[in-house]
Amino acid sequence: MHFGLYGINQGAAADPEVAVGLAQLAEALGFDSLWTAGDLALPDPKPHPQAAAPATPVVHPALCLGALAEHTDHILLVLGASEGCARDALLWAKLGASLDHWSEGRGQLLLPPGFFAAAGQGLEEEWLEALRSLWGSDVPTVEGRFHPLNNLQAAPRPIQGARLPLWIQGRSAAAVRGAVQAGQGWLCPGEDLETVAEALAMLTEEEARSERPTALGILEVSLLASALPSPEDLEAYEELGIDRLVLRLPPDQAPVLEAFLEDVAEAYFDDFLDETEG
Repeated sequence: MHFGLYGINQGAAADPEVAVGLAQLAEALGFDSLWTAGDLALPDPKPHPQAAAPATPVVHPALCLGALAEHTDHILLVLGASEGCARDALLWAKLGASLDHWSEGRGQLLLPPGFFAAAGQGLEEEWLEALRSLWGSDVPTVEGRFHPLNNLQAAPRPIQGARLPLWIQGRSAAAVRGAVQAGQGWLCPGEDLETVAEALAMLTEEEARSERPTALGILEVSLLASALPSPEDLEAYEELGIDRLVLRLPPDQAPVLEAFLEDVAEAYFDDFLDETEG
């Protein structure tokens, strides 16, 4: 199993020195990925207990990961897209490509919760088509209503080309369907073993119904945990088919966050870390 950290651009990590220190420590310990929140603003009051407090500082994810790319070597960098991203294909194609270019092929893109909620009008599907055309085609072209492309180039392209991984998040039927049909990865929020098992059962049903494009490869599944699982639960998650545990950084100061990373590594990595890429 791999291990990632979510929220490297918010809270105490909004301080660049703190973010760089945490990123380098995470990489040294064996975490494989850093995930950014895509929020441009936070709801007040917060909508659920796991949500960040309204006054939490949040640095734009692209700015944060661009800086961290220069201070890390191999850890993956997952750019959280903001709500409404489907209205601007050129912007998010450029942000994803630039991150992948600067990080020498470590960039990934996380779509916001509810991205596929309004699917059916064609906006989201055309946005995805535009990104992959801009990233991978010698002649980027989309014939469509929302994001028509022709007679343009957008260099540099991602090092990973059109295969730059797209992550879909959420446990809704639309999110699961979107992950199977359009994503390289699925980020599943989970409160406990029961809810995660139910979500994975939904995924299995969707995979049986839907035809997954061969170019996407095998769907990678990450769990965004709301709390540290017990070793027994983590073993159960692994048996269910979870490839990665993504842990939210707690809302604490830098020394506490450093201790949190070290405690996670000590508690889990000897028994669970996949060292093939960790």
